[in-house]
Amino acid sequence: MTSSKPPFGIDIRRGAAMQTAHSVRAAASLMVWASLVACERNQPEPLPTAPSVAPAIPQTSASAANAEPEPARSATPTKDCPKLDVATKLVSTDPSTYRLIFDEAALQCLSDAERAAVAYVSATLGSDCEWESGTDLADPRHMNCKLTTALGLGPQCEEKHKGLVSEFWGNEMPAQCAKVPMTAFAQTALSSLSMQHQGELITVAYEAVTTTGPMGEAWRWSEVIEFRNAEARALKIVTRKKERKK
Repeated sequence: MTSSKPPFGIDIRRGAAMQTAHSVRAAASLMVWASLVACERNQPEPLPTAPSVAPAIPQTSASAANAEPEPARSATPTKDCPKLDVATKLVSTDPSTYRLIFDEAALQCLSDAERAAVAYVSATLGSDCEWESGTDLADPRHMNCKLTTALGLGPQCEEKHKGLVSEFWGNEMPAQCAKVPMTAFAQTALSSLSMQHQGELITVAYEAVTTTGPMGEAWRWSEVIEFRNAEARALKIVTRKKERKK
């Protein structure tokens, strides 16, 4: 079977081989959840600025035909938009349900440069990602990831998402784009994300969990990326610092 070349050079079927039946999908979710909970229990105390992290409880994806129109976004902040001159939490995790929570008002107010900065991060990890309802898992194509969707960029790693990242980065876009369902045994999942925008500098700070699968490891880590928006439609990474949580 021949498939089209995947965007950003990654095999979009990664993590889907085990997902051949509903029962296997459910079992995979439980295995990932158990690994992440084990990681949480090994922590001496919770992070002061981030809730507990674990994958969201699986839900059935709505079909594209029944999807609601994407909300309009403001090119420039209005009086109703939150100010980003201080660090503002855009994504967090509900500690009781483990679902990602999005600040929809803030996300809808992001400028194109701010959206591109978050889209860069969303291209590198999962945010409760699921294959589109009705997908043939022998040849999966369209994946919906909640953060990318909340940014108004459609399916993960596809035209809108890839287009915005490519426009602002050119040759500096991520080497690969993550298309891994949240039921995969091995994955990296977002748990929280904050943004601050001062002058030309856009700072994105986020936390994530990586699990290597059954009998493997699971650990939390964070990264802070500072982007410079010196030109109208261009971003450049100034600094980035990654830290593994103990």
